[in-house]
Amino acid sequence: MDEEGYPTEEELRYCEKEQDIDKLVAFVRGNWWNGEHGVKFSDGVLQLDTGGWSGNESTISALQRNKEFWKSFLGEKEGGHFYFEVEYYKHMRWIDQYFEKKKADGVKDP
Repeated sequence: MDEEGYPTEEELRYCEKEQDIDKLVAFVRGNWWNGEHGVKFSDGVLQLDTGGWSGNESTISALQRNKEFWKSFLGEKEGGHFYFEVEYYKHMRWIDQYFEKKKADGVKDP
């Protein structure tokens, strides 16, 4: 973050590119403005509340450009509340990778 607490261009690029969901979630949680109140994680669901702050909204925009992460997007409520089903997404990604490996190993209809 810069001296005023806004995400830097480098941090926004990280949000756009990082494919490891655990690392990305930890990074966002650690760099979210008003993180004590604007980030909640419960039952595998990550909730990000922008609080109307443009720095958090820039981070959301960067996350939207991360196609892999955005697959976990559940929805948005009025007022800048964004929901992501992170644990379910990670589980489904693991299943996809498992079947891709089986096919690559020559298993028919794994």
